[in-house]
Amino acid sequence: MQSTFAAMEDELHSMAVNAARLSDFGGWDYLPGLRALLAAFDSDPKLTEFGRQFALGNIVGTLTARAAHRERLARAPRLSSDSDPATARHYRDSPHRHDRSA
Repeated sequence: MQSTFAAMEDELHSMAVNAARLSDFGGWDYLPGLRALLAAFDSDPKLTEFGRQFALGNIVGTLTARAAHRERLARAPRLSSDSDPATARHYRDSPHRHDRSA
């Protein structure tokens, strides 16, 4: 493994692809946030090796979940916010909305 989190961006995605057996992470607009997180881990002088491994696992897990979510949406388009006006309204107004397709 590479030494910094920032240098591991591609490796983290590869690890998620291997874990999920999926490679569609949706749009790439999440990358600035991911890169900020990786830089924050790199700049934390108190991050222990255990903390580093824990953080790596969480990042890979989150990327894996993202790919799995994209797969579920592809298999069940009715879950997409575009298919039902009521769902679309709820999704659009949700504080947890993270639309990657725009």
